Amino acid sequence: MFFIFEQPVSRKRYIAIKFLHGACHVAAATLFAALLAPAVVYAMMLIGVNVTAAGSGAAFAEVMAAAARATIGCSLMAVCAFAACALIAALAPRFWLAMTASVVLIALYGSFSSDYFDIPFPTGQPLSVSANMSSQWINISRALTPAEVADFAHWKALPLLVPALVAVVFCLVTALLYERKELK
Repeated sequence: MFFIFEQPVSRKRYIAIKFLHGACHVAAATLFAALLAPAVVYAMMLIGVNVTAAGSGAAFAEVMAAAARATIGCSLMAVCAFAACALIAALAPRFWLAMTASVVLIALYGSFSSDYFDIPFPTGQPLSVSANMSSQWINISRALTPAEVADFAHWKALPLLVPALVAVVFCLVTALLYERKELK
């Protein structure tokens, strides 16, 4: 805590810089994870014998476009969760209390935001994915159609603005809390 008070910039500016730095790292990690997974799976498919780049390039482009669209919303939600954890850290007097409250917050956030990640299937056909430790690790009941992939994760203003605004509000409240903290 003492390093905040010894910097040559104001406390609000220092907290804003640290928050922006952390938010950029969280957004970059989310972006990297969402775009790397389909690329690695596609590379593994190309290593196999039955898939060629010429035959599957268009489908891969559709999947990467859907993943790129999804990264914006996922990154904003991750930054919102990061901002909430920073606010909890500013409020909690001990690090273990802040960590525990942050883990509980993330668990609640994940359980209440599950509808955001549901994929609407216009065909009405169900899709199930199961994982086990047998010879086939992942079983998928059917492949997504190109229309279903193209319909995934379209940008809408409200789901994108809400996490961004909540993150900004949490950042401002955190900066105000650190502005009023006293050294003990």
